[in-house]
Amino acid sequence: MQTELTAEQGETRQEMVAEFGESILYLIARARFDYLAFYTLMGLRPEARKEVGAMHEYLCGLVQDVFDGEAGKRQTSSAPPQHGKSDVLVRMCVPWLMGARPNIQIGLAAYDYALVEELSLAGQSVVSHPWYSLVFPDCGGLDTGMRRIVNWGTRQGSRVRAVSFGRKLVGRRVDWFLGDDIYPGREEVERATIRTKVRRWFFADCMTRLSPNATVWLIGTRWHPEDLQGYLHSDDYRKALEVAGQQAEIYRHTNLPARACPTEEHADLLGRCEGEALAPELGRDDDFLKGVKATQPDYEWQSQYQGNPKTASSGQVDMARFSYIDSLDEMPETTALARGWDLAAKAKQQHDFSVGAKCGWDAKTQTLYILDIWRRKLPWPKLKKRIADLAKLEALDPKWPVFKIGVEAVAGFEHSYQDLRELCKGKVRVERRNPRGKDKLTRAMPWFNMVEARRVILLRAEWNKDFLAELDVFPDGTNDDQVDGVTIANEVLTRSLRIRHA
Repeated sequence: MQTELTAEQGETRQEMVAEFGESILYLIARARFDYLAFYTLMGLRPEARKEVGAMHEYLCGLVQDVFDGEAGKRQTSSAPPQHGKSDVLVRMCVPWLMGARPNIQIGLAAYDYALVEELSLAGQSVVSHPWYSLVFPDCGGLDTGMRRIVNWGTRQGSRVRAVSFGRKLVGRRVDWFLGDDIYPGREEVERATIRTKVRRWFFADCMTRLSPNATVWLIGTRWHPEDLQGYLHSDDYRKALEVAGQQAEIYRHTNLPARACPTEEHADLLGRCEGEALAPELGRDDDFLKGVKATQPDYEWQSQYQGNPKTASSGQVDMARFSYIDSLDEMPETTALARGWDLAAKAKQQHDFSVGAKCGWDAKTQTLYILDIWRRKLPWPKLKKRIADLAKLEALDPKWPVFKIGVEAVAGFEHSYQDLRELCKGKVRVERRNPRGKDKLTRAMPWFNMVEARRVILLRAEWNKDFLAELDVFPDGTNDDQVDGVTIANEVLTRSLRIRHA
């Protein structure tokens, strides 16, 4: 049963009516069960005035849908820095949840302890505010017997347990878990070891504390394609959940880019037109975004402001500069073909992917064609036979024969080169590519530059998607074998041309 207002609360109520009019009473009453009303109300506080824009309204609505059970319990959200995402989804959300659902147990996590403190103290500040007691008079305020920075609650039984990276959410169950800025910055997320540790911590020390039907919500800037959000939205993770019949564990991602970029398939979530700013009411208008984009590397703009995560080395190739053909017959008849092999096989066990990239080179137009990507995991005894069989078959093509293959014979693979030479003897020429003193990016730059000049053409096929995805994060992605295969083929083709001209 609702508690009657105290004299102090009654005085606060009168002061609010005097300043905002009788309509404020409707907002107070509605804020008990309507998160947008609560967020709007608390944004009217004289010491904490804030503009509520379309982005904030949208995120408030999403919180409401999850709270009411109309949206999934697994959510991730990204938006540009300093646009208010943490304010909506953490700072104000935690106090509202504690009042709207008494006895709720909330887990709060961030990479940095300073952020954990700031978020936790912000929640306590809201709960102890006089306006909060008008919305939730039964809450009783902060529990003075449990008022530590990282472990606090209300007299009505709601609790918050806040931890930084590496700490465990020990204690009671967690009904609503919020992870905000799981990575503190670019330097940490670029390190594969840190990404792995964060993922292990999330699953082992955070997810194991969840109560049945708990909500999990990750908020933060997207820094890297393989960050925690990227992992949770990967095809492999999603498919594993589907196979296990755990569709409720699949995460829904909400990305709100600084500039709208709607497509025919995906309209902007806020109904914005192309290029429209996300939060002009906060001063993040068109001029502000122009300044940010002009002063930031493209990978930072794409990652932090557009929610299109890139590594610090991403963006080496502009995907829009590729051209496509639908048939080999669209190539000039004088195009020479070769296949470049990036070998990744050990003698007695299956290892990484081995790739053979078939490419064509038209000397007259100085154009490289990428025609096929063969990609398998096979131990060397099986792999060498497949390579030799494919080489002999392609050499017999009446119109587009492949008479040369290139093999990267770095340390440990000299035997591979000799094996293939023997198997292909008299049929196909096998060239050894043995780069010295050059990293993968440096070797790939000749054909990367051709992409920039719009002189690289792809044959449309199923392999295009995986190839372009790998290229997009090269050289910092998990795999680079397809890019290496094209590099080797390009070296074989253009080296032969230089020798012939000499």
